[in-house]
Amino acid sequence: MKDSAPVGTVEKVAALSLFSVVAIGLLGAAVYAMFSVLSSQLAVVNEQEVGEVINATFDRDNSNKTSSAIVETTEGIFVVDGAFQLIKGNELTIRTRGSGSRYLCDPAQDYCARLR
Repeated sequence: MKDSAPVGTVEKVAALSLFSVVAIGLLGAAVYAMFSVLSSQLAVVNEQEVGEVINATFDRDNSNKTSSAIVETTEGIFVVDGAFQLIKGNELTIRTRGSGSRYLCDPAQDYCARLR
């Protein structure tokens, strides 16, 4: 009786299959861990109201692009990166993310800009 595979080949294929399964499992675990850390850093951990929009002015850099906005509300003055459309009278909030970064947000427009 003749074997269809040389002695040791079956063991090599089994070891390679086991290695592949373990490698794929470890890769999956690493991707899951990366996304769970990333999502926890992006999650909003605190939100506080900072009043209604009164006025906004925009600073431009040398290339005439908007680099920051100064937003005045009934509760204070805030400087944000870039520019976004504000509607006078809209309530704004400051959202703090898990990473510690803070954003000035207009919940009515579902838009936020990073605070400087």
